[in-house]
Amino acid sequence: MRLLLALAAVAMLVGCPQPMPSGDVEPNYLRLQSFVSVDAGAGSLEGFLRWIYVADDPEEFETPREACEVWELLELERVEPGEACLDCTDQFDGTASLVDEDTTCDDADWEPRSFTMAFGPLDLIDEPDFSDLDSQGYDFSVHTRWSPELGDSQGFQDLFAANGEQWASDTGEAGSTDSVEGQYHLFCRYFWELS
Repeated sequence: MRLLLALAAVAMLVGCPQPMPSGDVEPNYLRLQSFVSVDAGAGSLEGFLRWIYVADDPEEFETPREACEVWELLELERVEPGEACLDCTDQFDGTASLVDEDTTCDDADWEPRSFTMAFGPLDLIDEPDFSDLDSQGYDFSVHTRWSPELGDSQGFQDLFAANGEQWASDTGEAGSTDSVEGQYHLFCRYFWELS
């Protein structure tokens, strides 16, 4: 694990229904992960949001047992950054839709939903536990208008830290550290305990 996950909160998945995973292990925690590719010329962001349901506490186990996962395709377009995202430099709005062939949670079934991602400098994150993200290779803080515990909101939640990483070699290069362009791995700074 690159960072110690710092927050455990009860997940109330507002905005899209919570799948009820079934399988060999009981899902007790939810983690998020994302892979995005930004085309600055076209003003677009495409990629994936991955929901990972695991049995073991991610703070104690480097590789917790997975119960199932949900994949959503992100198709977003550049818009003017919202005033609610202070100092954000790049914002993308669009839709997140289920990728059925990659989703293994049996009851994951919802329509495409609106989704927003905004990029800003790492110094927007003022929590002491995450003060050294830049030394660990992260380039941007990434904010959304949705989170598992709050659902959709008008404000922004700083869920992810982004680092340039080539995750689809046939479609682009690793993201830039100076401007938001290229491919990034988005590491979620939190996990959620399911009730």
